Amino acid sequence: SAVGVALAATGGGDGSNTGTTTTTTTSTQ
Repeated sequence: SAVGVALAATGGGDGSNTGTTTTTTTSTQ
């Protein structure tokens, strides 16, 4: 999703997720 892409840009996802807060990451979202 577009939100997933935005999260991927900040290290919060791979760009194919739905952009929910369930993504495990070491960076701030």
